[in-house]
Amino acid sequence: MKDKLYTIFINMTDRCNFNCKYCFEKDIHSSHILSQDAAKSITEFVDSLLNSQFYTSNYNGILINFFGGEPTLNHMALKYIVDYFKHNDNIFFSTITNGYKINILQDIFKDIKDYKIDNAFKTHIQISYDGHPVHNMTRLDVKGNPTGDIIYNNIKTMISDGYNISTKSVITPDTFKYMPEAYLDIRKLLNDHGNYFPTIDYYTEYENGYKLQELEDALLEIAPYEIDYFNQYHKFFFTWFEPNNNHICAAGKDVIGIDTDLNIYPCEGCFSNNKEEHLIGTISDKDIIEKLIERKHYHEEFEYRTPVCVDCDTTTCFKCNVMKYKVSSKNDYLDRWYDYINQDWLCTYYKTIGKIKKAVFNLLNKGDVYNIGSKCRLDS
Repeated sequence: MKDKLYTIFINMTDRCNFNCKYCFEKDIHSSHILSQDAAKSITEFVDSLLNSQFYTSNYNGILINFFGGEPTLNHMALKYIVDYFKHNDNIFFSTITNGYKINILQDIFKDIKDYKIDNAFKTHIQISYDGHPVHNMTRLDVKGNPTGDIIYNNIKTMISDGYNISTKSVITPDTFKYMPEAYLDIRKLLNDHGNYFPTIDYYTEYENGYKLQELEDALLEIAPYEIDYFNQYHKFFFTWFEPNNNHICAAGKDVIGIDTDLNIYPCEGCFSNNKEEHLIGTISDKDIIEKLIERKHYHEEFEYRTPVCVDCDTTTCFKCNVMKYKVSSKNDYLDRWYDYINQDWLCTYYKTIGKIKKAVFNLLNKGDVYNIGSKCRLDS
């Protein structure tokens, strides 16, 4: 029984109504938008994929992930694709949005918001929210206005209306110190409807060890809350504390990205970085399925961890292959793609996270949830 999805990121538009300070697409100065004809071509491509041996031999569904820019700025193309596949039980939808125009999301997904396939929601909406006070420092609209209160209330509305939502946060070393406050804000907001899922900004290069103590202090302050949460619910609210949270990217193997010109890449990150070097083909290529099979085997055959990573004992690690490729000094394509050694400043942060997580697990096993700060530092 196959148990995994093939994920297709669709870039609905390069346009965005926000001007986030750390956006990895901030260097894109484009107003490209997926046309109605292009949306129709994508549905035809997905139909052909569903009927291919490549799909039937490896997957039991396709996840269409609407991406941008801000996908709600292309209402009609978004609605066309959803309407086309909303009664197909092999297709799931996810939308990555800043959460500003929830009226569009409600219009598009209202008829299927509760629909489940084998106990899994057909639709999912991921709203970017960094928590108070971080959000208003980093996620401004195009006029420079803060958006935190609007997004907070929109998330509350989507939860009360029964939509399957989650939030995603981005933190930078300069906002490490605000993490405890942001964590508590998001925990109060979501309650049982999600978790705290932050990503450290990997687009900007930081000096190794920059604000490291502030990261450690923030995690030590959050740790007692996570222990209490785990003792009550037998799970963690903060995803960094989950037992095995190493992120092995599936880009190029089980994931592709389609841009507004219908070009195909290993993932959505390639839309804004080294596009020509990552290009797989276009959806109109007669041999595009064969190209996808070749790319999948290409990555599966050569995927590896460097000796440094094999010896690393951290269990929380998120490194983007596209960014590794961009900053790597190596020559071979896959050597650059899987160059885990570079971005050593990220390794330092993740090892610190791993150290504190290990101490939390030790305390949970011992039932000692007091003196968390001294215990974590002691076990380091």
